[in-house]
Amino acid sequence: MKKIVLLVPIFMLVCIGAWAQQRTIKGRVVESTSNEPLVGATVVVTGTQTGTITDSRGRFSLLLPEEAKSLTISTVGYNTETVPLGSADNYNVTMQTSENSLKQLVVVGYGTQRKADLTGAVSTVDVQKTFDSKPLIDVTKALQGIVPGLTITYPNGGLTTSPSILLRGVGSVNGSSAPLILVDNVPTPDLSVINPDDIASITVLKDAASASIYGARAAFGVILIKTKYGHFNSPLRVTYSDNFSWNKPTILPDFSNPVNSFPAIIAASARAQNFSPELFGMQFSDELTGITAWEKAHPNGKTGSAMTEGNSFTDDFTYDSTYKSSNGHVNHFYGFWRIWNIKDIMLRKFTPQQTQNLSVSGGTQKVSYYMSFGYDHAGGILKPNPDDVKKYNITAAVDAEATKWLDLSAKVMYRNFNYTYPFAFQQSFYYMWRWPAYMPFGTWTGPDGKQPASYFRGPVGFLNAANNNSVVDNYSRVDLGATLRPVEHLSIEAHYTINRDNVLTHVAGGPAVLWNWWNQAGFPLENTKPTSDYAEYITGRNLVNSLNGFATYDNTFNQVHHLTLMAGMNAEDDQDVGFTAQARGLLDPSLPELNLTTGATGSQTVGSNHDQSAYAGFFGRANYAYEDKYLVELNIRRDGSSAYSPNERWATFKSGSVGWRLSSEPFMDFIKPLFNDLKLRASYGSIGNLDVGGQYYIPTMSSYSANWLVGGTQPISFTNPLAVAKSLSWEKVTTLDFGLDFNLWKNYISGSFDWYQRTTSGMLATNQVPATFGATAPRTNQGNMRDRGFEVDVNFNYPVNKDLKLFAILSLSNDKAVITQWNNPAKVLSPSNSANPTYYAGETYGAIWGFETAGYFQSAEDVSKSPSQAALQFGNFTYGPGDVKFKDLNHDGKIDAGNSTATNHGDLTVIGNTQPQYLYGAQIGGSWKGFDLYIFIQGVGKRNLWGLGDMVIPLYSGAQILYKNQLNYWTPTNTNAFYPLPYAGNSGAPIGGLDRGDNNFYPQSKYLLNLAYCRLKNVSIGYTLPKEWAHKVRMEKLRIYLSGENLTEIDHVGVPLDPEITDGQLGYTGRTFPFERNYSFGVQVTFQ
Repeated sequence: MKKIVLLVPIFMLVCIGAWAQQRTIKGRVVESTSNEPLVGATVVVTGTQTGTITDSRGRFSLLLPEEAKSLTISTVGYNTETVPLGSADNYNVTMQTSENSLKQLVVVGYGTQRKADLTGAVSTVDVQKTFDSKPLIDVTKALQGIVPGLTITYPNGGLTTSPSILLRGVGSVNGSSAPLILVDNVPTPDLSVINPDDIASITVLKDAASASIYGARAAFGVILIKTKYGHFNSPLRVTYSDNFSWNKPTILPDFSNPVNSFPAIIAASARAQNFSPELFGMQFSDELTGITAWEKAHPNGKTGSAMTEGNSFTDDFTYDSTYKSSNGHVNHFYGFWRIWNIKDIMLRKFTPQQTQNLSVSGGTQKVSYYMSFGYDHAGGILKPNPDDVKKYNITAAVDAEATKWLDLSAKVMYRNFNYTYPFAFQQSFYYMWRWPAYMPFGTWTGPDGKQPASYFRGPVGFLNAANNNSVVDNYSRVDLGATLRPVEHLSIEAHYTINRDNVLTHVAGGPAVLWNWWNQAGFPLENTKPTSDYAEYITGRNLVNSLNGFATYDNTFNQVHHLTLMAGMNAEDDQDVGFTAQARGLLDPSLPELNLTTGATGSQTVGSNHDQSAYAGFFGRANYAYEDKYLVELNIRRDGSSAYSPNERWATFKSGSVGWRLSSEPFMDFIKPLFNDLKLRASYGSIGNLDVGGQYYIPTMSSYSANWLVGGTQPISFTNPLAVAKSLSWEKVTTLDFGLDFNLWKNYISGSFDWYQRTTSGMLATNQVPATFGATAPRTNQGNMRDRGFEVDVNFNYPVNKDLKLFAILSLSNDKAVITQWNNPAKVLSPSNSANPTYYAGETYGAIWGFETAGYFQSAEDVSKSPSQAALQFGNFTYGPGDVKFKDLNHDGKIDAGNSTATNHGDLTVIGNTQPQYLYGAQIGGSWKGFDLYIFIQGVGKRNLWGLGDMVIPLYSGAQILYKNQLNYWTPTNTNAFYPLPYAGNSGAPIGGLDRGDNNFYPQSKYLLNLAYCRLKNVSIGYTLPKEWAHKVRMEKLRIYLSGENLTEIDHVGVPLDPEITDGQLGYTGRTFPFERNYSFGVQVTFQ
């Protein structure tokens, strides 16, 4: 017995010793790029059966046996990680995504899912490849051509030009049809407020099943961005990047030599019987003689100095005394007898740009942190008075484990945007392209009875005289979040976010110092103050309060049933307040301030606006997977919006999707040598569309000053109330999608294919009312539209050996929209670029109607024997030799447009479409021993535009200018020319339903712009220093690179326009800021 008693304490000591050699460790498993927690990852002591899985926050706790040397962490879609064990009690594990896997973790609405479990149409963006070597001020530009079905276009290349973003084409004729942009689940006005360096992941949700969880603002998809947080249990990490770049225009028009163009302009003006001084008809002959003599004497004549205050006007004319009259002044009857290079005077050959980013991140066992600072500076192309953009971004984020069951987070984002640009006297950039090369400072106007004289309307003089306008935009966001885990498998997350956007615009007018052409004594400098002698301030404040809360239950039963339930709500209050004040009569032109004006009666104006809207929604989602093989997702959303009347304010929308992983079926084993994974999926659902343009159920009125006097003053009057419909309900967007996801050839190749049909029903449109109605017709739900399209992307990743890796990402998509219902029974045609178009049932959205071109009339006999085009003659024009001949498509012996309807359109036919089709992209590259190469090719297979303006149509607005490419016009000895015999003035609109153009330039097949293109969008070459070398200089990573953007392209535009241009209205096609090529050098450094 004594022996047994003695053995008990000995046994206890042994157990205590053994227990003392065991210990409990904790840790967290996250995804490498997004820092998202990996749920359900397996954590095992290497070589044993001892292990556990991570919870909803990616955390684990494990009791280590005595022999434990390392941990093995694995989860589907990620490379297995082995972590050596030391004396630490906490381990932070970062897992790298395995190449070409359908099982990667994807950020979706209010959560994450494995890609294998996705049943909706979802695309992800490789953030590192997309952003790594590009000088970006706006994230949107980097996404162009990256995501199948995502269409991003810019009207021009201006510094602050806003893009158009469409996902799967145009979805409604109301609003913008743009996808909802969310940053950390909160709506964001545009992507320019985000620093690209802060982005962790980008997911694009395309169909109703994927996007419906976000409600009516997500009717046309979602761009979901997650920003970076710090890493728990990580040392201090500092990253810095710097990019210097230089921009130059992709293409600019060349002005014609006046010696060659004047004869055509003179003849065109005479043919049009238009001889007004404004159109130069009276001066061309005299000018031609002088310019011809000057060119002969000075074949290499240089560009003179700008005609501005302080410069001697006559210094530019010392080449020949014939420029001076007897009194020593320039002879105003002969004008400028020389040739100028206006592009050298107005535009810089290269413009600078710089982008810098600095970030600091890290974390302890309980707290992680991330801070970043970004700076962007870009200079504009204008030389006399350059425009300029500066942007500053600051982000700070903290994530803390307050208790085992409560996590807290806070994130602050701030963006300061400064844009300065010269006051827009007479649209200076537009006028630069308007006047001939012999008149760099514009045209002139004689006395008109209203002013003693008018002045040169020239861009150079105006830009030099201009004060600088400014726009200061301060955007800030504060997000406070909490995650509660009351019981196992259940988490509750809530976020409160405040968004503020304050914009202050200062418009700084003033007089322009210009030359008086009509002063007989010469050309003295004089101040002109037509409409520009004022100062103005415009303020705008947007305040959005958002609350998001949702609960998620995630569990697996019997190892084969995986169930995820999620329910939540979100609410927003949006307020817009604006104020404007303007005062005329500046006391000092150099100080354009409101308090430094004359204050004369009637010279001061003020205005304001205050708009408020509210939005709320309740949502739920259920995901079920059986053996990771049969997949089901169901969604429901109850939406409420102040945009609709109280009786129509709330609506419920439902969606669902299913998936089937064929590759997991036993009967599909025969495909496994080729297919590693194969999944079929389908989705169907509806969402309301909130982007309809306004609150049309409210009968609003507008005030104005009446055109009569009461007591010596003009009384305030009001318009008739806006007519409203009794019932105005939501536009409904319903999407059907069939998809296929695959991995094959040892996971080296992966991809997806989607076919979809999207129907928008109940689009708001105005009714037809009698002219005696007395008000604008009310809007009602009467239009329907249907989109059909497909998307395909293929990814190839192949590690040739340990040093050489190759990749390729290919994408192709197409969309076609058709109006299936519209209140236009007569099917009256409408111009494609109309500001207020109408539609008809069966119309392909974006269709351009016009004539088919048959060539030119070559003789008077040809005119008489061809079908008559007399119905098309406009103004003083008569068809003759050298003019355009159209095809008689209906064979009635005459060319006309019928009654301009789709049922009686005469010889009109659909000649093109404004919507881009067959969008494609190819990202190709690889890495070898520290070197990396990235090539991005992007393009559009089909797109048209009927371009307006003189840059596209010769002498469109009269006898203004011919560009160099427009000298190829018809003559008896040049009968196969590109352009017809010149005629001054081609901007009429005599045929209803057609875009502007007349006589030789009715919309037609020959001069329709073909804007299909293939562009070398980006080439980047980089080198990363070997780690052992970087460590010697105390760096974790050092990479240097060269990059080029928009390097070259293949297109068939036919005129000096960039094929990406979209601005086709009001005669401005091409007369706008050019698109640019970019050449850059950069460095990226990491310290840890």
